[in-house]
Amino acid sequence: MKTMLIRSALIASICLISLTVDTTVAQSQSRTQAGSSSKSVPTTTQQTELGQTRQATQQPAQPKQPWTISSRIHLQKGTNEGYIVIQLDLKEGYHVYSTNPKGSPSPTKFAVLPSNDLKVKSKFMADKNPKVIEKDPVFQQRIEKHTGQIQFFAPIAIRPGIDLQKLKQEVQFSGQICSESSCQPIRAVSSTASFSGYFELPKARKAAATQKLK
Repeated sequence: MKTMLIRSALIASICLISLTVDTTVAQSQSRTQAGSSSKSVPTTTQQTELGQTRQATQQPAQPKQPWTISSRIHLQKGTNEGYIVIQLDLKEGYHVYSTNPKGSPSPTKFAVLPSNDLKVKSKFMADKNPKVIEKDPVFQQRIEKHTGQIQFFAPIAIRPGIDLQKLKQEVQFSGQICSESSCQPIRAVSSTASFSGYFELPKARKAAATQKLK
């Protein structure tokens, strides 16, 4: 019970920090776009140089991949322990399989590269349960998949005395990103996590967890 309460509190704290960071970034990007709008260049321009006309044409737009990965590190205030978080954002119509080897033909896997500054204490867990299909008509087996935004987190301990502003940790993601008609294999795609703030367990939840143990 204590573990479930602490996990719920940590997820809420981490999501709140993530929302604050995302809002700050969005506001920064909005100001940048507003300041540069007056300097925008037409997609097709004509330049005259030495009496000759040269025409620059817009290059065909490259298709965007249907998913993104990001990562970050949070520490519990007053300690050298916390969580490393890997976030996947999937476009509508796409999914990724769970980390359960028995729930996918190609389970999602994460690797934290060896480091003297950070140690992972146990495996990654998702912030929400996957959708379960007991017997998929294609694979003829149990399928567990995630859609939308998913955060996977693992408990960590960092080296005491480290400069948190310089803390960097490379992580890797492997698995599959799938639509209803096809899948894209992912092999050791990297993301670099940095320190993104502290979290605290709400006092009421800590008290409730302590009370349950009495």
